[in-house]
Amino acid sequence: MIVLRYDNPSREADLVLDGHIFLDDDGLETAVSISLFTDARVDGDRGWWADKFADISGDVIGSKLWTLGRAKVTTETLRKAEDYAREALQWMIRDGVVKSISVRAEAYGGKALLLYLTAEKPLDSSKWDSVWEVRLGI
Repeated sequence: MIVLRYDNPSREADLVLDGHIFLDDDGLETAVSISLFTDARVDGDRGWWADKFADISGDVIGSKLWTLGRAKVTTETLRKAEDYAREALQWMIRDGVVKSISVRAEAYGGKALLLYLTAEKPLDSSKWDSVWEVRLGI
């Protein structure tokens, strides 16, 4: 596997190299990054083109976090960010990749927000670490 790592300061994701080879991970960090930072389609705007070809109807990739890009960081915005992140990551629970996911949004510097995610592995899985946490700024 190849790691797609999100960089908070630049607000970009990129493939990560370790020396002259691509760094790899167990896939969880990359799956979360793709799920959160690919734009979901909202009212016909944005969205991933390949969603049209999903094997399962309604099986789409991405989140609505992009819709908060110009919103003031208020309690309502934080709640929406949490809801959008949970919605985008719900497939991981449905597919048995993780047992549960908790999401908490927090204001950062008045103009940004941080998402704190904790994913718990299923009891019958040894592929993922027991608990995985990451802090993402958007």
